[in-house]
Amino acid sequence: PAAAAAAATAPAEARGGGVTADTLAEVDVEEGLRAVFQAFGGTGGGGGLYSKGWVKMLGDAGILGRRLSTTDADLVFSKCKDRGSKSLTFQQFSLQALPAVAVRKEVAVEQIIAAVLNTPHPHLHSTTPSAVRFHDDKSTFTGSHRHGGPAASGRGSGDPLTFQNLTDRSPADVRGVPRAAGGAARAAADGGGGGDVFDRLNSPETYTGKEP
Repeated sequence: PAAAAAAATAPAEARGGGVTADTLAEVDVEEGLRAVFQAFGGTGGGGGLYSKGWVKMLGDAGILGRRLSTTDADLVFSKCKDRGSKSLTFQQFSLQALPAVAVRKEVAVEQIIAAVLNTPHPHLHSTTPSAVRFHDDKSTFTGSHRHGGPAASGRGSGDPLTFQNLTDRSPADVRGVPRAAGGAARAAADGGGGGDVFDRLNSPETYTGKEP
């Protein structure tokens, strides 16, 4: 039918690939189909076109629709592949599967081939995550995400990591800053906050409860 033929040729022309059913004679059809076969299938030893790649190719080419569902595509795939095999060979793909799709859609096989040739590689679709204020806005960070944790560089002094401070086993506060380093190093580890809170927490004078 004319309506079905127009629906089949629309994807090939809309993609701007330049190949239509009327211009197939101007291109190397076998080379083009082999490139599509390898892009959606495999190029390694014995590599073929698997069911997932087959359906993906038909969908990207705009061939799937009311007259050809994914179930119909799977049925064509199962009918054309060898028994016990999980993939189509290039000959089965080009000489059996594509003509079978044309029969199911009731269009000329040239229209199906043109749509396939205009889809030389898979179309990749990514998901853009939604904005999350407490993740994206650093001003809302709290705790160690805002002030930092135990310092790995210079043990909170802001100095480069060296063998000397890496092997320093002198007493340190809960953030890894040496007690002997004084307020400057603690202020650097605290992002300029002075480290007063940690000084008070580490002071035995602030302990509660009975002494042992």
